[in-house]
Amino acid sequence: MNIPQVLRKYEKYPGLTLNWRMFGSNGHVSRPKGGVLPNYGECYDNYHIKSIVNTKHTQRSHHSNGHQFIYLNNKTAVDTNFHPVLGAYNPKPGGIPDASLYSVMYLNHYAVKSREDYEDKLVRGVDQRHKKTMKFFNDTNAQKMKQCGYLKMPPAVPIL
Repeated sequence: MNIPQVLRKYEKYPGLTLNWRMFGSNGHVSRPKGGVLPNYGECYDNYHIKSIVNTKHTQRSHHSNGHQFIYLNNKTAVDTNFHPVLGAYNPKPGGIPDASLYSVMYLNHYAVKSREDYEDKLVRGVDQRHKKTMKFFNDTNAQKMKQCGYLKMPPAVPIL
């Protein structure tokens, strides 16, 4: 199934929330040769979300963050299991998301990559509201990781 086909199942909702799958450094000190997918496979399931919103049914993003939206007519976004998600997390912060949330669609979040990449990110500067430090790098890598693959998309079908 491709992304538009998946999203059709959620058309009647103003938003679809996707949980993060957080990836660590995989022990890389310097940037490895090759791409991200083959080099960073260790991850943990995270309660943070990103949202895909239908702007026809969305008033605005929440004033405190871009992970949460205010929908028209008091409607709510749902997760991939069609359960309402009322905030910027699914489940509450610190909770462990149900494994079923990763069977349809989710977001790979490569927040740290190698130590070298992360140190470069700190020099460039990141989100000014939530200053990152090496503590974030170390805390991410200290999580109980598992080997994660990724959902494979079917081959593209040419449009005739």
